[in-house]
Amino acid sequence: MQASKPHPWLVPLYRRIIVLAVCVVWLTVELIAQQSFWVIVAGAATGYAVWEFFLGPTYRDAGRTPDRKP
Repeated sequence: MQASKPHPWLVPLYRRIIVLAVCVVWLTVELIAQQSFWVIVAGAATGYAVWEFFLGPTYRDAGRTPDRKP
Protein backbone atom coordinates (compact mmCIF):
# COMPACT_ATOMS: atom_id res chain seq x y z
CA MET A 1 0.00 0.00 0.00
CA GLN A 2 1.37 3.37 -1.01
CA ALA A 3 1.57 6.09 1.64
CA SER A 4 -0.49 9.18 1.01
CA LYS A 5 1.19 12.54 0.50
CA PRO A 6 1.68 14.56 3.70
CA HIS A 7 -0.32 17.75 3.99
CA PRO A 8 2.09 20.72 3.70
CA TRP A 9 0.69 22.44 6.80
CA LEU A 10 1.41 19.38 8.95
CA VAL A 11 4.98 18.79 7.79
CA PRO A 12 6.60 20.72 10.70
CA LEU A 13 6.79 18.49 13.76
CA TYR A 14 5.58 21.16 16.19
CA ARG A 15 2.24 21.48 14.37
CA ARG A 16 1.63 17.74 14.58
CA ILE A 17 2.45 17.84 18.29
CA ILE A 18 -0.02 20.71 18.81
CA VAL A 19 -2.80 18.82 17.02
CA LEU A 20 -2.09 15.73 19.11
CA ALA A 21 -2.03 17.81 22.32
CA VAL A 22 -5.46 19.27 21.47
CA CYS A 23 -6.81 15.74 20.98
CA VAL A 24 -5.35 14.59 24.30
CA VAL A 25 -6.82 17.60 26.14
CA TRP A 26 -10.20 16.93 24.54
CA LEU A 27 -10.00 13.27 25.58
CA THR A 28 -9.08 14.26 29.13
CA VAL A 29 -11.99 16.69 29.40
CA GLU A 30 -14.42 14.04 28.22
CA LEU A 31 -12.99 11.47 30.61
CA ILE A 32 -13.43 13.88 33.53
CA ALA A 33 -16.99 14.68 32.42
CA GLN A 34 -17.70 10.94 32.04
CA GLN A 35 -19.31 11.33 28.63
CA SER A 36 -18.82 7.83 27.23
CA PHE A 37 -19.82 8.60 23.63
CA TRP A 38 -17.45 11.57 23.39
CA VAL A 39 -14.69 9.61 25.13
CA ILE A 40 -14.90 7.09 22.29
CA VAL A 41 -14.88 9.83 19.64
CA ALA A 42 -12.00 11.75 21.25
CA GLY A 43 -10.09 8.51 21.86
CA ALA A 44 -10.48 7.53 18.23
CA ALA A 45 -9.28 10.96 17.09
CA THR A 46 -6.29 10.74 19.43
CA GLY A 47 -5.42 7.24 18.28
CA TYR A 48 -5.71 8.23 14.64
CA ALA A 49 -3.49 11.26 15.21
CA VAL A 50 -0.83 9.14 16.91
CA TRP A 51 -0.89 6.63 14.07
CA GLU A 52 -1.02 9.10 11.21
CA PHE A 53 1.49 11.64 12.56
CA PHE A 54 4.07 9.46 14.33
CA LEU A 55 3.72 5.74 13.59
CA GLY A 56 2.42 5.57 10.03
CA PRO A 57 4.44 6.06 6.85
CA THR A 58 2.87 9.37 5.75
CA TYR A 59 4.81 11.78 7.99
CA ARG A 60 7.77 9.58 8.90
CA ASP A 61 10.15 11.35 6.50
CA ALA A 62 8.12 14.52 6.01
CA GLY A 63 10.48 17.04 7.60
CA ARG A 64 13.69 15.62 6.24
CA THR A 65 15.41 16.96 3.19
CA PRO A 66 16.98 14.46 0.83
CA ASP A 67 20.75 14.20 0.93
CA ARG A 68 22.46 15.79 -2.01
CA LYS A 69 25.28 13.97 -3.69
CA PRO A 70 27.86 16.08 -5.50
